[in-house]
Amino acid sequence: MDMTPTDIKAALKELGGGANKRLGQHFLIDAAALSTVVETAGIRPGDQVLEVGPGFGALTQALLDRGAEVVAIEQDRRFVEYLNPRLSPQRGRSVRVVQGDAAAVHWHTLIGEGTWKFVSNLPYAITSLALRKALWAPKPPDIAVVLVQREVAERATTVANGTKSQKLGGKTSLLSLMVAL
Repeated sequence: MDMTPTDIKAALKELGGGANKRLGQHFLIDAAALSTVVETAGIRPGDQVLEVGPGFGALTQALLDRGAEVVAIEQDRRFVEYLNPRLSPQRGRSVRVVQGDAAAVHWHTLIGEGTWKFVSNLPYAITSLALRKALWAPKPPDIAVVLVQREVAERATTVANGTKSQKLGGKTSLLSLMVAL
């Protein structure tokens, strides 16, 4: 689902408004970023993936293109209604868009048996909650690859004395993000 900023504006207008700031909505359209996320997650055919806040479905589509079985939780009814007709006709691909608040939904009921991955361009408003929920799930994900707002990442990796946590190979480890939360 390749979309330009102009496409996003037009689609939002068609859906009756703009991004919902209360929900922290933002939309990932950068093809290089999408590719990096999917590659980093090591997505293989048949992988079970949970995505929170799919929006217009760019990341969802990238995951499906790699053969993942995707469950996407979307709170905004407008996007559920937008995604379902666009994703459901894809024969042989397993995708389910669930309308609900990711904070209230019991993720383990959406994920089948076996391992799963948490891959998401997280809405700003629930970043910390979603990361904690994934980490403390009855059956945590094998890997979590998430995009977060820069300020969230900086706050999450600041230790008690106000300095940055140690970087690993030039990148902040997800574990340091989780521990700092």
